Amino acid sequence: MGHALQQDDPQRRLQAGEREHCSLSLTPVRELLHLPVVLRRVFVIAEADLNSRRYGEPVARGRLDQVTLGQLLHSLLSELTFHGEPAEQKQLAEELTEQLARVSSGEEPLVDAEELFAELLPEDAAFEAMFETLGDVTRAEVHEVMHEIEDDEVAGIWFDKHYGGRVQVRSEHHGLT
Repeated sequence: MGHALQQDDPQRRLQAGEREHCSLSLTPVRELLHLPVVLRRVFVIAEADLNSRRYGEPVARGRLDQVTLGQLLHSLLSELTFHGEPAEQKQLAEELTEQLARVSSGEEPLVDAEELFAELLPEDAAFEAMFETLGDVTRAEVHEVMHEIEDDEVAGIWFDKHYGGRVQVRSEHHGLT
């Protein structure tokens, strides 16, 4: 669902004429009743690994030869009820609209993502298991640059080069890609 783009949008990897994909959640069903349903047989499969540098990029194409009524209903109901029943959806939409107004007016402060992750990452056992030492580099900095590692690069070698040996991957994980 979404409108056809008038020009390329490289940030979202969409070309002019392609449709912008968006969620139907929080949209009242009555507002959707006039929309046509188009089932495309060929579809794009995108990288789903949030830790991959290529997250969201197309990795393959698939072909759908058959869609059952059950699959269609399941997909529609999952999307339409993701945020609960209509009354719950309306309440959430109102809360989000109010929150956006407070943020826009400066009444509600924004939370700095780096500070939030600094609070969350120290409890991350994965860092303890993966790294021998981070040296003087913060967990937030390491977490941020992990997305720069190519999927086929050896992580231990990359960290050695990038941080000049300050960040050391444990020997048992040094060869991971």
